[in-house]
Amino acid sequence: MIIIKKQVNIFKEITVNPWMWMGLLIFSIFTTILFIFDLKIDTFLILNNTAISIGCIPWIHITNLGDPLLSMMLLFPFVHKKPGLIWALIFASIFTIIINQGLKAIVHASRPPAVLAHELFTITGPVYMYRSFPSGHTVTIATIGSIVIHGLKNQWTKWIMLFITLLVGFSRIALGVHWPIDVTAGLFIGWSGCIFGLYMTASLKIKTNLLTKHIFSGIFVVTGIIGLIFYKTPYENTLITHRIFISVLLFIGLYEYYSYHRRLHRSGDRNRRTR
Repeated sequence: MIIIKKQVNIFKEITVNPWMWMGLLIFSIFTTILFIFDLKIDTFLILNNTAISIGCIPWIHITNLGDPLLSMMLLFPFVHKKPGLIWALIFASIFTIIINQGLKAIVHASRPPAVLAHELFTITGPVYMYRSFPSGHTVTIATIGSIVIHGLKNQWTKWIMLFITLLVGFSRIALGVHWPIDVTAGLFIGWSGCIFGLYMTASLKIKTNLLTKHIFSGIFVVTGIIGLIFYKTPYENTLITHRIFISVLLFIGLYEYYSYHRRLHRSGDRNRRTR
């Protein structure tokens, strides 16, 4: 009974955060409305034609942030300050991968290019036909974006991260590969995954020692190097952008790594002097 009460308290601590429960509420409402009133085609055509009016180039760069390899680098700067977020990502990833891939296999929904005449909307990049629901890119950025939001202190940076997350989801509609309901469902699943990951991390009381932080940092560095040298996204002419993105996050993450160990070293020196 005590264990159950403790688990409930942990869940309340996480969900009482308005950034968590408001996301779940809003995305579930939009998904429900789109489903009940069968608005996916009408809303898709309006949003796709509106978005593409500014050109396709911005959207192919934005959509790459929903790529798992690129988006996970957003958490590198948190390895030493808030390592619990990395554990939350691990649990959240397991949760969202199972849900995302399971729904794609079960629903097996057709994408816009398989349903609509191509002259009605604009398709940019690879033409995908099936496994539309939910949007994998959106699930990825929603999972990682919501974890980053949870880790940020400044409200403005939280809003910026939310805006980026929504833009990535919207880019899937702009590029003509997903319906709006795929995106809103992806946002809901990603937010749910974040809550699950935070809950598991808190309930299991996972503590991260220095060795584990080194391992996490090494994984991020290797991932970043792979992204810089070998990895290519499906969208042409985005190589420079994604290399800049990875380079910036690698620099910030390595700077945090250096700063953390410098503080440890100074703290150790002070302790030795006081003995």
